[in-house]
Amino acid sequence: SGGASAGEIGEAVDASSSRASFHLSTLSKAGLVTAERKSRNIIYRVDFDAVGGMVGYLIKDCCNNHHDVVACCQIPNKC
Repeated sequence: SGGASAGEIGEAVDASSSRASFHLSTLSKAGLVTAERKSRNIIYRVDFDAVGGMVGYLIKDCCNNHHDVVACCQIPNKC
């Protein structure tokens, strides 16, 4: 369950609901959040597996598993 509408998320991060909706729609297209229509609202939920995969990729591949990056993120250097 869980999740929140663009308006609720926008309020939590001090952004307009239209701006939040724009960014959440992009994150949904990227597969990082899911979007489910409930009545007149779209409820967004983070996809933790997808976000974890993206962060893992950024650290392991983009940052070349650099020791300082791994230490900064408090991730064991097992990648």
